[in-house]
Amino acid sequence: MVVALLTFLTPFLILCCYNYPGAEDYAESIIARQFGFWAHVKDLYLTFDGRYFAAVQYATNPLVYKSFVGYKLFSAIIFILLPIGFFLLLRTLLQSSRTAFWFTVPLTIVTIGTIPGIFEFYYMVSSMVYLTPTILSLFLIAILHQLFLINQGFKRLLLLSICVVLTLAISGSNEMYTGLIPLFFGFLLINGLRNRSDIGEYMLLFFTGLCGAFMVITAPGVDDHFLNKPIPLDFGYVLDAGLKTLVTSIRMIGVWISKPTFWIVTAVYFIISMRSGSFSQNQKWLREYPMLLLSCILLIILMLPFPYYFSLNEDDTPGRIYNVVSFLFNIWWLISVFSISERISFLKTANSKKLRFIGAIVVPLLCLASILFAQNWTQAVKDIADGTAQGYDKEMRHRLDLLNAGGASVILPPIANYPICYSGFDIGQNRVTGWNECYEVFFDVRQIYLEGDDILPN
Repeated sequence: MVVALLTFLTPFLILCCYNYPGAEDYAESIIARQFGFWAHVKDLYLTFDGRYFAAVQYATNPLVYKSFVGYKLFSAIIFILLPIGFFLLLRTLLQSSRTAFWFTVPLTIVTIGTIPGIFEFYYMVSSMVYLTPTILSLFLIAILHQLFLINQGFKRLLLLSICVVLTLAISGSNEMYTGLIPLFFGFLLINGLRNRSDIGEYMLLFFTGLCGAFMVITAPGVDDHFLNKPIPLDFGYVLDAGLKTLVTSIRMIGVWISKPTFWIVTAVYFIISMRSGSFSQNQKWLREYPMLLLSCILLIILMLPFPYYFSLNEDDTPGRIYNVVSFLFNIWWLISVFSISERISFLKTANSKKLRFIGAIVVPLLCLASILFAQNWTQAVKDIADGTAQGYDKEMRHRLDLLNAGGASVILPPIANYPICYSGFDIGQNRVTGWNECYEVFFDVRQIYLEGDDILPN
C-alpha cells in the first residue's frame, strides 16, 4: 500500500517543481509586499469579501517575500497534508491505524485522481480558499476526538484552544464552510444535550462557528463580492437556486462515479471493510442510524454550493467549489460502503486466512490498477514524459529573466506548453484582461505586452 501511495503521489509532487504563480497569485501578494500584513487583510475585508482567514493566508504567502521556491513547496505540502488528514479522520472513526491507512490510500487515489480541477492544487490562491479549510476540517475532527478522550488538565485546555482556532480559521475561508461549521457543531451540541455530556465544549465551539459566520457575512467587502447583485428574497428565487444547486451537484457526481477508478476503489473499500473491525463504540450514530445520518450528510454535501447560486447565478459558480463537494462525497461514499458491509454477515469470512491473504495481495494490486485509470494521474505522467512540464518551466524561466531585467516596457512571449500545474490566469492579448497590471506592479515594470499585440512599444 505504501508503494501504491508513493506511485500515485510522485508525478504530482514532481510537477510541483514546475509550478509557477498565475496572475491572481501576484495580485494577492502586492498589498502585503508594499504596505504590510495588516494593510492587506484590512483592504480585502473592507473592500472585497469577508473571508478573513483567506486574507490572512494571502498576506503571508511565499510571494509576499518573493519566494518562488516557497510557492512550489506550498503546493507540495497540500498534496502531502491531504492524505495525512484522511488518515487522521479514518483513524478517529475506526480506532485502528492499520485499517485507517489501508482506507487512506484508495481514498487519496479516487479523490485527487478524479476531481475536475486538479490544477487547483497548484493554484495557490484557490488552494488557500478551498483546499486549506478542507484539510483543516479533517484535522479538526481528529483533534476534537482526542479532546473528549481527556477528562481534564492542561492538555484538554490546549486541545480545546486549538479547536477554537481551527473553527475560526475554517469558517473564515469560504462561504460553504462558513455555513457548514455551525451546522456541524450544532448537531454535536444537540447530541451533547441529549447525552448530557461535554455540553460546555460543544456550546463554545458552536458559538465560535457562529461568530466566524457573523464576521464573514457582515464584512463591508461582502457588498462588493458575495452579494454584489440585488437578490429578490422571495420563496421562488430561493427554491430555484436550491434546485439548480442540487441538479448540478448530482450531475457532477454522476460524472465522477462513471469513472473506472471510482468502482475499483469501491471494491477495495468492501474488501478492507470485510477484514476490519466495526466502528468504535463512541460512534453511536453511525452504528445505530447509518442510513438516516448518511442521507442527511449527502444532502448537505449536494447543497454546499447553494450560497454561490443564491447570491450570484449558476454561470458564475466556479468549478473549484465542486472540488470541495468531490472531497466530501468521496469520504461519504467510503463511510457508506463501510456501513453497508457492517450489516452483511461476513463475520466468518472476515476472520478467515483466505480473506486476509486477499487483503494483503489483491488490495494493493487493485489500488495500482485504479491509479492507471485515474485521469489526473495519467495526465500528470504524460506532462512529464512528453516534456510539456519541462517546456513550460523553460518558458516561465525565460519570462522571469525578462521581467527581472527591468525596463520601462517588457514584451513577453506567449505560453505554448500547458501542463496540469498551469493555473490558467495569465497576461492577456492587447492588455484586455487587467492581469497585466498585476505583473507590472509585482515586478515593478511600467507596461507588459504579449508578442503579437496590435500595439507594441518601439
